[in-house]
Amino acid sequence: MRHTIIKTLLLGLMLAGGASSVWAENTVQEFGRESATNWTTSSSTTNIKFGSTVTLNGLVMTFGGSTYATPQSTNGSTFSEDFWTWNSNNGGVVPGFMPNNGSTSSGVISIAVGDALPTNGAVYKFELSKSGTLTINGKGGTTKGKIVLLQADNDNKVTAVLRQDAATNTAVTTTYSLEAGTYYFFQLCEGAGNVNGYRYTLKSIQFETLEPVEGLKVWNFEESGWKSVSTTSPLGVIQDQLWLSGSITYDAAQTRYNIAAGKSNQIRFKVKKGQKGYVVIVAKGTNSSTGIQYGLGSKASVDNTSKVCVGTIYKVYTSTFVTCDADKDVLIHTDGNMGYIKKIAWVPNANSATALASVTMGTAGFSTFCPTATVNIPTGVKAYILNSCSGTTATWNEITGKIPAFTGVLLVGEGGTQYDFYCPSSSSSAIDGIVATGPTPAWYNTASTQQNILVGTYKTTSIPASDATTSYYGLKKNTNTFGLVSANVDMPAGMAYFSVATAEVKELHEFIFGLSGATAIHTTEQAMPQGKQPFYTLSGMLVSGNPAPGIYVKGGKKVIIK
Repeated sequence: MRHTIIKTLLLGLMLAGGASSVWAENTVQEFGRESATNWTTSSSTTNIKFGSTVTLNGLVMTFGGSTYATPQSTNGSTFSEDFWTWNSNNGGVVPGFMPNNGSTSSGVISIAVGDALPTNGAVYKFELSKSGTLTINGKGGTTKGKIVLLQADNDNKVTAVLRQDAATNTAVTTTYSLEAGTYYFFQLCEGAGNVNGYRYTLKSIQFETLEPVEGLKVWNFEESGWKSVSTTSPLGVIQDQLWLSGSITYDAAQTRYNIAAGKSNQIRFKVKKGQKGYVVIVAKGTNSSTGIQYGLGSKASVDNTSKVCVGTIYKVYTSTFVTCDADKDVLIHTDGNMGYIKKIAWVPNANSATALASVTMGTAGFSTFCPTATVNIPTGVKAYILNSCSGTTATWNEITGKIPAFTGVLLVGEGGTQYDFYCPSSSSSAIDGIVATGPTPAWYNTASTQQNILVGTYKTTSIPASDATTSYYGLKKNTNTFGLVSANVDMPAGMAYFSVATAEVKELHEFIFGLSGATAIHTTEQAMPQGKQPFYTLSGMLVSGNPAPGIYVKGGKKVIIK
């Protein structure tokens, strides 16, 4: 949506002949708004005044360009304020005359470093407060005068000619990737005397900013803030340093983004030069061969394209270790079929030689854990997901080898011992059905024993008090017991909890982790008096009969049998 604001300004401008003149109480138009990303001319923008501006997110374009260019006609008299006029034949706005230096014989036909900017004419000035991609759509008035983009110093001397493109008298869209700074854009005259002739038609400008990501960044599409984000315009939208373009729609019922088939439908973010880390995707691609396409490169070209999260089950994919030699775009899209995205993350400063996380077990040898990237399970540690919980029984499954990113798990190891978790040095393939968060039924492969209702916390998370509808459980400190959350509590990042329907567990206040055998199917019993509680080994194995001499866990505490 475009709107016009009328300002009253007092402008003092230098005429080409050296004399000064003041425009008394002239009106200057402003088009657009700071949150916009594009501006398109229309018949309502006719008679744009010299000095008018278009304001977009991170960009201000001024009609008139050079800081001392004036609306002066070729005979030296003051030109009308209505300098750019609507041209219905060309479908855009055209200026009163082409860039010149104050006379019919001074049309600017070439420009180089050290030259002065044109003092008069259709020069467009772009001031960028952020790095981004500037797209200009226009129609040249001739095929002979080149289209130029350049920079100048405070004395209006050209310091760099960034682009010189051949002109065409058909509409052309040109895209420039630019750093923050000031730039000038115009078409050179076909000849010195053609300042009134072959004028450039401006149709639209677009500016997309994408700040490079620093530090851990997680885009979680289950959070309510994403519901209002759409991609209805061709440009798409940016939210929280994430760029969405093409046909991507938010599915509120499934709390996910649906990406239509085709590489033009993209989710994109930029990683800063020099950063190292991992790209994490939690998604499913419905195509059995292509799945979700992931790559690192630029908007126009993607290197190292990988086919990940293939199939109908949500998977967690952690990329190979990434080192960026320049600001890089991370692109995620589909090819042959639609895909579904739950989470995207950038996890920096982790490699095979540096631990992503360290976990110190409680004195009973238990801890919950949620890594932000896929990690190897260290020697001496077992990891379990919680498959289901009903009545007085919870069913656990051991996972081996790796813990996928954002997966909540229960760790069992030596009490009081610190264990370091490292990312694999190579690509970490997904594990079907093990997911980053829950419990949302559509999120899981419900027919699989790999369903996980442990919710991992990648950031500090507020856990509400249990009520008549939902019961929340968290691991009690230094025990193997999950206790009912009875009041609101903030759970730190890197841990896990679970919730179940209160009707399923009735008045149960505790679940005690235990094993029923070597099948990796685990059960828990309702809390019972200390004297009747069973013994477990430090690794969590249930001890049948009388325990042999050694150290065991009973009622969440270590005991020594002599």
